[in-house]
Amino acid sequence: MRFMLLVTFFALWALPASADLDLAAGNYWLEVCGPPGQADIKIDYFVLGVVTGTALAQSPPPWCPPPQVTTDQVSRVFCKYLHDHPAETHKAITYLLNTSLGSAFPCPSKH
Repeated sequence: MRFMLLVTFFALWALPASADLDLAAGNYWLEVCGPPGQADIKIDYFVLGVVTGTALAQSPPPWCPPPQVTTDQVSRVFCKYLHDHPAETHKAITYLLNTSLGSAFPCPSKH
């Protein structure tokens, strides 16, 4: 847990300071993702922190990635979702992350 907090702290510390910077919305992270297929390393640290935080806050999380999924893969899924859904990038980052990962890694239905 301390490691995740440190990773998140250093990832946010590395971000540029700006008065109009909205880290809670997808528009900022769309820029961090860069052109499709060229995500910045900051997005990996961000996704790692948010995925961990979301998983801890929501029991169970609304997505179920297989054990072999990497942080880089999750970042690419997230960035692709932002690029493919520009009309939604003003929404909250937790919504966008849950929606993108839920679509890519749905949990098995319990019937």
